[in-house]
Amino acid sequence: ELKHWYWKYCWRSKGSKKIESIGCPIKKVRAVERAIAANFTQKEIYNFIVEDKSAPPPT
Repeated sequence: ELKHWYWKYCWRSKGSKKIESIGCPIKKVRAVERAIAANFTQKEIYNFIVEDKSAPPPT
């Protein structure tokens, strides 16, 4: 199950066990994965989504 709000935004359920992308660029997905792993705030993660940044700053 997708627990983080970003993944719920980026993916939607399709059938019982399938999910599909709703158009999140892979650069943004990778940046958000790193931001989640680094425990960035939701606001910081949101900024990565809406701004033209390919990666979060190094931690």
